[in-house]
Amino acid sequence: MYWIYLNRRTELEDRQAELETQTFNLFPERWGQLYQDKTLAAVAEASGEEAEAPVTDLDALDQWYEQMVASGGKQVVSGSAAQDEWGNWQ
Repeated sequence: MYWIYLNRRTELEDRQAELETQTFNLFPERWGQLYQDKTLAAVAEASGEEAEAPVTDLDALDQWYEQMVASGGKQVVSGSAAQDEWGNWQ
């Protein structure tokens, strides 16, 4: 019975992943409506971070990217708390 349960669960997960992939390939806007929040939450959970808020200010995003490029690819972190947390790792 346990093997049947695991086999069925694996098949269902595979079908769900296939449907998600097909939705992404055929209609990315709809994929964003259905799965994007779920995907961001899963990534944040796996990395131990809080769920990220979507970026609504594109100018701030452009400014962050320009700062990152200007710093040679290192993330720009300001503040003493960031220095205490990261130390010499940056």
